[in-house]
Amino acid sequence: MTRPKLGRQPVSSFGPELMEILIRGSREKLSIPCDSMAQMKFLQMRIHALRGAMNKENHPNYQMVTRARTSCTWDHEKHPGKFPKAATGCILVVQPNDSQFSGILERAGIKPGEAAADILDETAAPSTPSDPTTQPTPIDDAEPRRDPYKDFQ
Repeated sequence: MTRPKLGRQPVSSFGPELMEILIRGSREKLSIPCDSMAQMKFLQMRIHALRGAMNKENHPNYQMVTRARTSCTWDHEKHPGKFPKAATGCILVVQPNDSQFSGILERAGIKPGEAAADILDETAAPSTPSDPTTQPTPIDDAEPRRDPYKDFQ
């Protein structure tokens, strides 16, 4: 028999600082120094858990925070290898997904135009008119509905 999936923690169980990290990290590069590899990995795990909880609860800022990615760095000269347990100089980097390409795109002369910025801006008005067939129809409360289960009670 398979075990049921454990539910995620609700968004309200996370600190507002983690939400700030994700929001700012979706716009700019953040470097967060950590005392140890374990602390850095745990912080990264909590950030991803918050994003997962936001998805599960259909949080209004979920689309924005999916633009941020995380990566772990440490002093490779002092601590060679992949994720050494005793590494020092650990830094958790949170940055926009495609920011690593900004230098080569600028050299190629590619800059986002107004149209691309409008698509990514949550505050901008939608460029296409809303479809009236997808809007919910108002319910007329003047006429009571018949209860189909009344006969079976």
